[in-house]
Amino acid sequence: MIQSLSIHRFVFPDFGAEVLLSGVPSELALLVSEQLGCDHDVVAADGVLSPGGCVHVTKASDPQRIGRVRQIADEHEIHVEETDAGLLVYTVSGCLELPSSGSGGRIELVDREDGFLLVPLEIGIIHQLVQQGIVVFHAAFVELRGVSILLVGASGTGKTTATLAALAAQGSMVSDDSVMLAKKDGAFLVGAFRSDLTIREASLPLLSGAWRSALLPFVTSAEHKWRLRRQELSGLYRSSGVPDYVLLLGALTESEESKLAPLSHSQAFAALAAQTSPVYLTSKRVERSLTMPMLVDFVATVPSFSVRFGRRLLEDPQAEYASLIEQMGAVPT
Repeated sequence: MIQSLSIHRFVFPDFGAEVLLSGVPSELALLVSEQLGCDHDVVAADGVLSPGGCVHVTKASDPQRIGRVRQIADEHEIHVEETDAGLLVYTVSGCLELPSSGSGGRIELVDREDGFLLVPLEIGIIHQLVQQGIVVFHAAFVELRGVSILLVGASGTGKTTATLAALAAQGSMVSDDSVMLAKKDGAFLVGAFRSDLTIREASLPLLSGAWRSALLPFVTSAEHKWRLRRQELSGLYRSSGVPDYVLLLGALTESEESKLAPLSHSQAFAALAAQTSPVYLTSKRVERSLTMPMLVDFVATVPSFSVRFGRRLLEDPQAEYASLIEQMGAVPT
């Protein structure tokens, strides 16, 4: 339950970035930091608001507390709204708007047990990261045979399957779902935004017996899934890496081998922009002005390809990745 306005700090050491969120219940802040694999601590006591905060929530059941929240809001030019769920939701004036259907940029949080609160909190973190030059992609990131590959694609295109195939081929991983991208010391760095693996039924054949026994089941509205904690990956997990290639994932092909084709800079830019959280989450100019130049620079620096994985990815992942890496290396940059 939400009981304080303490400020929680989420630190991403590989990127030298930190994010502040206030009004987050401690148990939820710990859960977010655990899922994102970042460091976490509390940096301010009750009743203090972070000027750069994006998400602030408090329970609206105590009249005395409501009065205190409204007083703080007036002092800091904060919008306050009481929702049907009995919560006060407010954001700092001038902060990037958080998207929500039909609510004018505000998010209404509902006190539920299914992790729904995690979504707006992650969005709040994403919005603050982009202001520090860090972009979040819907992508996986793997390394094998001395080559690091960013696998970009929407949900259901095979990012987790490709990640598990890379692990089966003696590779390592940063993430199978969401990554952060920034330019550090003249090179692009990719790190995990979510570091645990989310496994669909189609990917189960790639799991070893030990990993299968460590799966944690959960159910979404559409399907059964399982979570594999990064701690179970032993030495196969890395916190970050420098990408050598980008693969845009397309629909699986029925052929034996995968179908690979080079992408132009404009094609790669369009594909990456479609899977970049700050771009599709907001129309705010400040986010686009920070994100777009980085994407232009990135696609001009890192070679990009489209790929449709074939059956051999599951049957012989080591041979399939060896073939893909050889084909990508043969294309002039």
